[in-house]
Amino acid sequence: MAHILHLRPSGQRRPFTRQARRNDALRTGRPGQRRPEARCERTGKWFAGIGLRGAFLWLPVNADARLLRSPARQGIKASSAQSPKAEVSAETIGALINLSGRQRMLSQRIVLQMLLASRGDSAALEIARTCLATFESAHSDLVTGNQSLPGAFSGALQQLYFGNSRADARIREFIGQARTAIDAPPADTARRASSVDALVSQATPILELLQAVTQAYQEEMHSCEVAARKRQADLVERLSSISMQANIVAMNARVSAARAGEYGREFSVITQVLADIIKEMDQLVRHLVNSSNASKSAPRH
Repeated sequence: MAHILHLRPSGQRRPFTRQARRNDALRTGRPGQRRPEARCERTGKWFAGIGLRGAFLWLPVNADARLLRSPARQGIKASSAQSPKAEVSAETIGALINLSGRQRMLSQRIVLQMLLASRGDSAALEIARTCLATFESAHSDLVTGNQSLPGAFSGALQQLYFGNSRADARIREFIGQARTAIDAPPADTARRASSVDALVSQATPILELLQAVTQAYQEEMHSCEVAARKRQADLVERLSSISMQANIVAMNARVSAARAGEYGREFSVITQVLADIIKEMDQLVRHLVNSSNASKSAPRH
């Protein structure tokens, strides 16, 4: 009769008796008190006790609900309720790489057009102004993002832009120098020449910095590809495991059908259909494995 043991607050255990149940009901049956709980030694299930007018009822308790009542579990549930950070797709990172690569070309074009403008080319000044506006807008999209781009979405990019490298501040300084050179009065030749010289001196450093930015986005793409290959490998492994288990089930089913004789003929047809499905699954798994191996061996550009 002692399949159920009461977990007393002191941690001791003893078999339930009628008097013990009544004492527990008197002790914990008041409103606001926690109900006693017990676990069946034979089945492992939990029960909650409720005292009703001299009777004591034991009702089954959902294990998940019991776990959620613990403070540690509630903390885990609250933390998991926070929305996870959205993963950036490879297509988005590719767009960021193209945008950062275009920044290198624009920076050098701005310097070139300002040199041409300082030598009297009237159209070069407007071209430099247009390039600067595009350059500034693209930099804002790379750092803060827009409706389609996430901005500096990783810790490495944030460290590059706002950490010791000061990429964001240095690029904005270049934008300010270019704007100063463009807006310099045409009559003030000395001021315009000085601003153009300062801009030219920053051509190589800004190009190297923008190259580092592009390299950072390429590394993010590599990390994204590695994560995608890992997910694919995990999927292949799971499919292979399911296929192996299904093969075992089909083999056991064929053995059972053979033992049943003529009564197992219909079941034998079902096992054959199951075997065909498993064969098709094996072919899909092999196709995924071959695709994964091909992507790993393909040279990266």
